Amino acid sequence: MTHSVEQKLFIDLFDEALAFVGYKGRTIDIIFDIFECQMFPSDKKSKSFYHPVRPDYTDHRLIVHKEWIEAVVSDRLPTVIRTFAYYYAYGFYSYGVGGRDCGLCPHDSEAMAFSYGLMQLNGIPIQPLVPQEQVMELLSRFTHKEYKIIEGVSADGHSGVILTLSDDENSRLLSQLDEFDRAARNRKLNIRFGSKEHPFENINEAIKYIEYLECDAVENDDFLNSAYNKDIYRYDIGDCIYKGRHMVVGQYKIPWASAYTAHADNTFPVNSFLVTQLTPANDDHEWLQGERQAENFTPLFAMKPNLSRRRFLFRGQYEEFVDQVTGLPVCKPNLYRPNVDKNPLPHRIKAYEMACLVTRHPLVNLLGIKGVTIFNEPFRFQFNRLGLAQHYYNKTAFLDLTSDIEVAGFFATSRYDEDSDTYKPYSPDDKLGVLYIYDMRLPYEFKNKKLPQLSSIGKQYVFLRSAMQSGFLLNMPKGVDFHDLPNVYRVYFRHDKSISDAVAETTCFGAKYFPKDALSDYWRTMYKAPTSDYTISIKAREMYMRLHGDDYRSIDELDKALIAEGFRLGVNQWPEFPGAILDDYYDNARELWAEFCHDIFFLGAEGFFMKKSLEGLIDNKEYKKAFFR
Repeated sequence: MTHSVEQKLFIDLFDEALAFVGYKGRTIDIIFDIFECQMFPSDKKSKSFYHPVRPDYTDHRLIVHKEWIEAVVSDRLPTVIRTFAYYYAYGFYSYGVGGRDCGLCPHDSEAMAFSYGLMQLNGIPIQPLVPQEQVMELLSRFTHKEYKIIEGVSADGHSGVILTLSDDENSRLLSQLDEFDRAARNRKLNIRFGSKEHPFENINEAIKYIEYLECDAVENDDFLNSAYNKDIYRYDIGDCIYKGRHMVVGQYKIPWASAYTAHADNTFPVNSFLVTQLTPANDDHEWLQGERQAENFTPLFAMKPNLSRRRFLFRGQYEEFVDQVTGLPVCKPNLYRPNVDKNPLPHRIKAYEMACLVTRHPLVNLLGIKGVTIFNEPFRFQFNRLGLAQHYYNKTAFLDLTSDIEVAGFFATSRYDEDSDTYKPYSPDDKLGVLYIYDMRLPYEFKNKKLPQLSSIGKQYVFLRSAMQSGFLLNMPKGVDFHDLPNVYRVYFRHDKSISDAVAETTCFGAKYFPKDALSDYWRTMYKAPTSDYTISIKAREMYMRLHGDDYRSIDELDKALIAEGFRLGVNQWPEFPGAILDDYYDNARELWAEFCHDIFFLGAEGFFMKKSLEGLIDNKEYKKAFFR
């Protein structure tokens, strides 16, 4: 029998509950039908029904009102479905084990405690209508773990009942994660082929070998294969402020709100993006906007490239560059290269000007600053403005990495031609290409607070370049070379003209990874300032002072330095988008939004409906101004 997506949600939640109690194989028929039942008296218009589930324990049948399922999903109330699915799953388990009949209506306290407990394990902060001690006792019975409850506001802004492990359990888990971290920092990859002395004959052979290395690394990675990472109940441990004091605390999260979502096993496409929650520390809108959002706290999320069963990031270069003074190989962000490093001011201020410019985009204002509601949940999406600037000609302290080795292969066989703004195939006989492997040190790779610091850039609204490149960024301190990092490895290969030509053809000479848009056409001219007549906004100068306050004693001193470089200073607080760029966006908003949404996924039972809700934002009257004039 074919079930609707709404019916499948109920079945999946029911089966999850049976699996939790160790019920081997469902022998219960779930039937969706229409039968007479009473509507909720509090909301006659919602089409919601009271007691919409009828169990027949003796015949192992569960009849669910199919219009109720559709109505509850339409009302975006998946917790209601969870309540009934978990309750009756436990009812059938109780009947099968001990002959207990939970009855028709959900008032059996043990089944209610089970339902509430499973919701709390899924990170849903719900106050149970039975004693919390009964809830935790039931959870402990099946998991053999001890729990405790915190009531208040969690690190992600939710208020209510927060389920966490007991102090002892929490300490044991922290010790295990610390052990994974130590193992990751001490390991060395055994790279036997692809040295400079004995390179691969072509890049295809090098890529095949690296893919083998990663597969082997994943299969033997203690963290990726741990019960912690594979558990469907996502438990995050991190810093938070609780009741005015700093704590390191664990918290169960709904899967799409976990910090480790992108690493969890999933069946989404390899080159897709997973919504992954970040900490407030990843957000810089508050200082830039000069206004607080805390009164209506909205959690921050990234659209992160899918890292399921992945441990490597990559970087490709058509040749290994050499320091002209030392003669040693060198790999640094473009801001720290010799022709730029002597005077970084012009390059930094242009990157910050663009960062402030794109902040003013209407979609950035909606998704990144104000926030939206997706399937009844609040979201803001991180806007990595400096990472985006990196992809639009500017020079920054970031080194580009990718989770897609084909992207690295493109950069390793192509060379940028500034005159044509395209990439051309590169295949000299006297040079070797190089593919870098960045071996991620999980579980703490993305929690590192010191430079070098890895972050994802992923999807950035309607600015497609970083998404097309499955982009990650390594924020590098000055004076540190990529080669110096202990988790960086090199694989060399000989150039092959036929392969370089084929890569150029299939990528349309770089257009696949650097799609042209109104912003790229505009900024390609303006980034050449100070030879252009572009003026620098007040916000860009404030951004410079915030990030490099030791360079100049005041903004007036910075202004004098900019004038000396030939820049013109604007009196405008913010840079404004040229009308042509906004016209292009509004004219193509629906197509751009569909492109943005199509490969974004949410982990968890409600993921399908979260995605549909995201896609539907463009037709929500509340958000209309972000898409249409």
